[in-house]
Amino acid sequence: MNDALPPPDVPAPHPRRLAWSELLRRAFAADVLDSPRCAGRIRLVAAIHPPDATHSILECLNLPSRASPNIDAWLKGHVAMVVPILFALRRHEGDNQALARDRATLRLMANAVREGLTALQSLGYPIKPFRLKTIIWLPLFITVAIFGKIVGSDFAKVAFVGHAKTAAAEFDLLIHEFRALIAESRLPTPALDELCAPRA
Repeated sequence: MNDALPPPDVPAPHPRRLAWSELLRRAFAADVLDSPRCAGRIRLVAAIHPPDATHSILECLNLPSRASPNIDAWLKGHVAMVVPILFALRRHEGDNQALARDRATLRLMANAVREGLTALQSLGYPIKPFRLKTIIWLPLFITVAIFGKIVGSDFAKVAFVGHAKTAAAEFDLLIHEFRALIAESRLPTPALDELCAPRA
């Protein structure tokens, strides 16, 4: 046997995959493994992958465990809410507390969310999750109060502000695609147009 034969072609190794905690840190600018309660690092004990096991655990905790059967509609409804929030936050340079105190911008944001959801409905997309429909029919002053509580929370600081800062290019693309989609409805969207307009 000839030991001088060249080695067979070996494909290049796949690039290293990032851990889920690193992906969340990049997306939300938050270290999910940092535990202020115990002043240390959380250690991952197990990862639960089988859907049945995940379902059972979430059900025991009284948490929703069923994925939407119409994920496309769910994602579009999610975007219809997130896009106006992002533009409203941009008006306050990412300061969610300032936005929570600005009733005029919250009112504009609530109307922009309504316009987006209504445009999606007119295009044949059901509003998912169903509770988003309440934004359309609740009186505006109640919707504004709810949005004020949401955007003024610590959750908003991580979920909206942190994510918007670390994924700006992704959001710009999302905004562009959403605006193009709802333009197909040919419904007027004055609040969304005003919210998205560049400010002097």
